[in-house]
Amino acid sequence: MNIKKELEHIKRIYDFELTSEQVQALDIAIESLDNEWVDVRDRLPSESGMYLVTVDEGYRKHTTEWFYGTSGEEGWDEDYGYENIIAWKPLPEPYVRSDEE
Repeated sequence: MNIKKELEHIKRIYDFELTSEQVQALDIAIESLDNEWVDVRDRLPSESGMYLVTVDEGYRKHTTEWFYGTSGEEGWDEDYGYENIIAWKPLPEPYVRSDEE
């Protein structure tokens, strides 16, 4: 079962019956599912950009951001350690204070 697709289906079908709070809750749930780690053995990014990655150096694992390119030579930017990237996910939106909106 694809939970994200099911939640999107519920939102689409029942949109006229849902309160604004329920729609907001569904949006938050759907967005959180987009932030799951993806194993590089399963899939690579489909768009160029910066991604949050987990790097396995053998003696430790750490998280950092890394560039993935899809035009020209497709793949991770070949800085030191790129071959040790084991998982990725989109970067979150930058934090915005409520008084700055």
